[in-house]
Amino acid sequence: MKNIIMTGATGILGTAIITECIQNNIRVTAVARPSSSRLDRIPKSGKVNVIKCGLDELNKLPELLPGKHEVFYHLGWADIDKSVRNDAEKQERNIKYTINAVEAANRLGCKVFIGAGSQAEYGRYDTAIKEEFETKPGTVYGKAKLEAGKSAAGLCAKYKIKFVWPRIFSIYGLNDGLNTFIMYCISKLLKKEKPSLTACTQIWDYLYCSDAAKALILLAEKGMDGQVYNVASGIGLPLLEYVNIIRNAIDPRAELGVGDLDQGRKLMNLYADITKIKKHTGFKPMVSFKHGIKETIKWYKENIK
Repeated sequence: MKNIIMTGATGILGTAIITECIQNNIRVTAVARPSSSRLDRIPKSGKVNVIKCGLDELNKLPELLPGKHEVFYHLGWADIDKSVRNDAEKQERNIKYTINAVEAANRLGCKVFIGAGSQAEYGRYDTAIKEEFETKPGTVYGKAKLEAGKSAAGLCAKYKIKFVWPRIFSIYGLNDGLNTFIMYCISKLLKKEKPSLTACTQIWDYLYCSDAAKALILLAEKGMDGQVYNVASGIGLPLLEYVNIIRNAIDPRAELGVGDLDQGRKLMNLYADITKIKKHTGFKPMVSFKHGIKETIKWYKENIK
């Protein structure tokens, strides 16, 4: 793989993939919304070309990018905040954006299309989730991701483009959004405030951003056409264990508000079986949560005011 095109280039996964590409001498065309406040987070390099283009303008990409290209990563997704994840109009327009991304990939001569599916496509399970499990999304967001993947798969088959659909679980690390659970805990503890938490007994699976980036690069190179792959650490731990690691990395004496919030009637366990991606690509997570959280805290201190 010598070059890629990527939407969603300013997010946690996009910036991690760009960093990985720079290190491996892969040229990147980073597509980002012109008004994005996160443009400065795109890694600077002579190997990176930033194209300002919104998701609603992807049909213009072939005009902006002359010549042939190799791999198209469509990571962009509008309206990802929890407050609008059940807004049908906002979520379903992303299906059209995904279709337009495939159309652009075809016109640009791309041979591989990598989407960005979600754990939300599966719905609730109380065991390690495998790719062959029935999809039963419980949110409009999850339903839109599922439909986007199906639509992209059909178009890619029509155009004879290799199609891979990673279902991404919980990623953390550098350039993470400030409203995530991990960033909430880091922010509160660095301010010497007590984070308000549930009992945190649900089982969760966290993957560091650089490992996630390696997984998606391997999928472009070695993933099988038409396949879905879980992208996760494959390690499920009670959420409280993660919280304690974060607390101990900042201040072992800090107080945690465990049990301050109602945990609800039914816990949402969310952890993955990653046997398939390991078998097909050789992927192996390398960064432990203890190490990854130290890097994340360091980044937060240096970048968030």
